[in-house]
Amino acid sequence: DEKGFMWFATREGLNRYDSYQIKNYYIEDSKLGGSANRISSLLCDRDSIYVGTDNGLYVYNQKTDQLTESAVLKDRIPVLFLFKNNGIIFVGTTAGLYKIAKDKAELISAKNIPAKA
Repeated sequence: DEKGFMWFATREGLNRYDSYQIKNYYIEDSKLGGSANRISSLLCDRDSIYVGTDNGLYVYNQKTDQLTESAVLKDRIPVLFLFKNNGIIFVGTTAGLYKIAKDKAELISAKNIPAKA
């Protein structure tokens, strides 16, 4: 990230390495090995890291040093990938593709439904 940390997505949560030690971050309501701690994708964006899991989207806030459930995309749908283009974050899930812009999520392509232009 911009501060020089290395981030690792694992089956047991989010890990941060600072060249001296590893700090672990876990989803609070999930057991170790639970689906919420199984991370599929990461995306750094300013002071936040978006964390895609088998149990939805979570956000790590560097200012508060906490990993919490996304306030924008609250559905606990498995996240497959995260991508950013022109300031817009795209979240690929098993239910479809979401667009996150200006703290608002919009489903732009659902399973078996063509994408909006």
